[in-house]
Amino acid sequence: MGFGGANGHITLEEANPDAAPAEEQLKLLGSNQASELIALSAPDLATLQAEVSRLVPIARKICLAELTDLSAALAKRTPQGPCRLAFVVGTPWQFADKLELALQELRQGAELSAIHDPASGIFAGTAVESPQWVALFPGQGSHRLNMGEPYHARFPFLQHLYSQCDSPAQQPLSTQIFRDVLAGDAPTREGWELELRATHVAQPAIVLSSMATLAVLRFFGLEPHVAIVHSLGEISALAAGGAWDAGTAVRLAALRGRAMASLNTPDPGGMVALAAQPDED
Repeated sequence: MGFGGANGHITLEEANPDAAPAEEQLKLLGSNQASELIALSAPDLATLQAEVSRLVPIARKICLAELTDLSAALAKRTPQGPCRLAFVVGTPWQFADKLELALQELRQGAELSAIHDPASGIFAGTAVESPQWVALFPGQGSHRLNMGEPYHARFPFLQHLYSQCDSPAQQPLSTQIFRDVLAGDAPTREGWELELRATHVAQPAIVLSSMATLAVLRFFGLEPHVAIVHSLGEISALAAGGAWDAGTAVRLAALRGRAMASLNTPDPGGMVALAAQPDED
């Protein structure tokens, strides 16, 4: 109602409680999301290039909240063709930078395979009918402080999962995984990393993080068709296949880790990770 001129009045009926968002939905709407997925599709590369070119100036102007709106709007569109291009971004300027990288490649006549760069959050490829996806469950050595923290902070059901898998007789795994790294000095952070690196802690922590990631994927309706693993990952894969629940998987990993840590040998060996291409010697 205004303070002068013609006043307008609208009568609204009472709210429909059955249509109100569930508590879980309200928490998701009000929680922070670390990144957005921007998905594009087109019938051919020329059309895809035009779509990317159209989005560059938009990405340079929008705010963080509008990035979420743009992601949702594009996700609702019916796929426009087999050429697919997706970006994982945290800010509008990151999105604009990645768009320009992809646009440069497209203008030079690059194929989608040349644009595909998962390490940079750029995914490109050609759609196939009835696609299947494979889950890769990692083994020991993949752990790091705060692994899975964005999921843990955003999805309330994960807090229940972590508490369900924590052993009351030992220090909770969640407190060993999630640390306020900004609050600790360098020696303190190093101590936290060493603690998480210990075999009897790392193994159940990795399986717990794998179970949390799987729970998030299932929340979005994604169920792996096939699982491949590295070493310890076999416990996670068996849980994904229904052999046991997440709590049992973490307990088995804890037993496995304690058994390996208890081996009394003068030379326990070591593990090396090599970042190299298959054709490099």
